[in-house]
Amino acid sequence: MKHPLKLPVFYLVQPSEWILEIGRMQKRMVSLRKKLSKSLQNKLQTDYFTFLSVQNGMFSLLPISEEGIMTLRKENGIYLMPDGRVNIASLPENKIDFIASKICTLKEFKNRKS
Repeated sequence: MKHPLKLPVFYLVQPSEWILEIGRMQKRMVSLRKKLSKSLQNKLQTDYFTFLSVQNGMFSLLPISEEGIMTLRKENGIYLMPDGRVNIASLPENKIDFIASKICTLKEFKNRKS
């Protein structure tokens, strides 16, 4: 096991590997955002969720009520923060369509168009 103080030195010694890893993580985040955005838009037949694909960072706020958040949690094992914040980085790529379909069943998205 590496000593915690030696870890930053590793990244300073090999900056090209560190920069490549950051680039891969950034591309993954962009890809996950686009997939979630596209899946929600397709399922609801609306462009409402385009905001997801243009945001940056690990988190996004989804307009989901506290009741909707509890429904996702209890019925589907999908966890969001009480304010609707979702950790984009934690989304399993192979579960995005499942997650989007469960979000679309919530009452706040019934009959939502554009």
